[in-house]
Amino acid sequence: MKFFTWVAALSLAAVAWAYSPAPYSKSAAETQLASAFDQAGSDSAKLKIAQEALDANPDNVAVGQMAQDVILHGMPDAVAFIKSRAEKSESIAAHFLYGRAADDSAIAATEATWILKKDPKNFWGHMLAADAEWGKSKTNYSLLHKHIDEAIQADPSNPNGYLYAGFAYEDQDKWTEARQAFEAGAIADPSNQSINDQRLTVYAQLHDSKAYFDLAKTTFSDKPLTVDLRRANATGNLTTADFLGKPTVVEFWAYT
Repeated sequence: MKFFTWVAALSLAAVAWAYSPAPYSKSAAETQLASAFDQAGSDSAKLKIAQEALDANPDNVAVGQMAQDVILHGMPDAVAFIKSRAEKSESIAAHFLYGRAADDSAIAATEATWILKKDPKNFWGHMLAADAEWGKSKTNYSLLHKHIDEAIQADPSNPNGYLYAGFAYEDQDKWTEARQAFEAGAIADPSNQSINDQRLTVYAQLHDSKAYFDLAKTTFSDKPLTVDLRRANATGNLTTADFLGKPTVVEFWAYT
């Protein structure tokens, strides 16, 4: 067996040993909401769609997260609105969404406790408890990993659990463990861009050039890139025609 083939087989075996990922599939409501947002003509239209989605899917956390992102961006006093929904509801989704929106470790911990009291094996409850621990000035990584692991056990198909596990290991400079987590997430959801981006980061850290470029081939577009060089203060000596049809590396920095 060739060396790189042996390494790849060993890596997959490690993933199978550490995790048991299951295939992830989006709900029809998630797909419909994403399509509705794409077709919305304005921010106000998106906000209306988001509020309607919350009312129509009170127990769907994934839909709630999509709707909440729009609400937080476009509604004055959005956190107060989300809090009021949680206070009037017995829905786990409503309490999770408030714990997530508050951006406060103590509130997240309180809402996580509420969820886990109602359902001790709830994926979102353990994820919120992990968020609360991560938000402290000094993170207890043993407790953080405990909640993430329990979330993964509760729903081995949800890629967010593996993504969080990988991030936590990255924070600790445990790159081999981070790789196992992200690769498990990629088994659950092969098209998850966040997970695949992190896999590239981990492969670079581990100096695994073969794994990096094998994944890069499926991640980066090989289509010719048209560049508006006026934005880059181009001169008469360099035009977009110089780039067309040729392999080019463009380094782009964005500050948001």
